[in-house]
Amino acid sequence: MGESMVTYSAPAKIYLFGEHAVVYNKHAVAVAVNLRTRVSLRRSDRFIYQTDGDTRYIEGALGIFSSLKKIPGLELRVESDIPIGAGLGSSAAVTVATLGALNEEFDAGLGIEEIARLAFEVERSIQGVASPTDTFVSSVGGCVLVPDLTRVTDHLRCSIVIGDTKVVGYTKKLVKDVKELRSRETEILDLIFDTIDRIAVTGLDALSAGDYTRVGELMNINHGLLDAMGVGTSKLSELVYAARSGGALGAKITGAGGGGCIVAICEEKDVGRVVDAIRGRGGGAIVVDVAREGLRRESED
Repeated sequence: MGESMVTYSAPAKIYLFGEHAVVYNKHAVAVAVNLRTRVSLRRSDRFIYQTDGDTRYIEGALGIFSSLKKIPGLELRVESDIPIGAGLGSSAAVTVATLGALNEEFDAGLGIEEIARLAFEVERSIQGVASPTDTFVSSVGGCVLVPDLTRVTDHLRCSIVIGDTKVVGYTKKLVKDVKELRSRETEILDLIFDTIDRIAVTGLDALSAGDYTRVGELMNINHGLLDAMGVGTSKLSELVYAARSGGALGAKITGAGGGGCIVAICEEKDVGRVVDAIRGRGGGAIVVDVAREGLRRESED
């Protein structure tokens, strides 16, 4: 098989507050979680991809990186824990991990923030409109305040449960739909975005104080505002209300909506009930922790 592969991984992310509003330069709080995408690669005389997912982001990463270093060919393998199209940043994770592995293999000397910036350029070229949130959080890990792109903490003293509708949400379409709604109802949508901005800033204060009851309450309000923008679905609402009835302190859409996932926070003693409530409504339930590390090198077995 020739030389060994170099492997890098990058984590998924959830939003506690701020998706969609962040596209309009409002504050958001996003958290890296310990579902990871691993990209392994080695040089080859041709390009061979092994992946179950979308190759556009791999090709985008190779394209932007090839402006720095010539790539004759690659054998590249992707393995991922992150559901695709679920609003958990799967495209950001594969882009960041690919760039991380390329950076080492071709000795490009890129720093973590440069990798985040290049990954954002890839996402923007493919999605049309994109926020730098996903790629930055996937690169640095922990809990991040956007648009400041500052890491505010690397832990939460509560439990996090993701509920998956198992319906793919299409970020590009949903961002476009919100943009079109804003063009018709500019004043009202801008008030909603301003309120979400205030929720994110207030929510960060609540996080810093360890007041998870208030964090949950603010998540619930944020969910209602996302619904008001038209990015909710009956299935997302079912899972949100199921999680709350199971004891979650707060539950909301995470990501673009239209399918994908919800995120709930709860006390550790209530995790089982929240998981059962989500599964009882036909959703997938994944208990996650904050990923303190973003992009990282993985040792070969």
